[in-house]
Amino acid sequence: MSNHSNLVNKFILSIILLLSIACQHDKPAETKATSVKTDSVIAKSSPYTLDMVVNQKDLACYMPLKEGIGDTVHYHGKVYGFCSKECKKEFLTRPSYYVKD
Repeated sequence: MSNHSNLVNKFILSIILLLSIACQHDKPAETKATSVKTDSVIAKSSPYTLDMVVNQKDLACYMPLKEGIGDTVHYHGKVYGFCSKECKKEFLTRPSYYVKD
């Protein structure tokens, strides 16, 4: 019996050791953008602000950029803001259509 209980104890200790190692695994890095609920609208913080861009509305979808700037592009010496990478991608397909000099 002593030999059997010794094996069981070693097995249990091995499981505990493996679980403790698994629990110490690094968590994935958190993104800097966070969601904040304001008056039933979810706004995402962004590294871009309205004073960094020349437009107040997204040129592709016309969304007001005060809701959040998801990406920017430099075009003819100016910085334009977009609500998302998709709108930026659309703009880049034909920027002269969206920006009249």
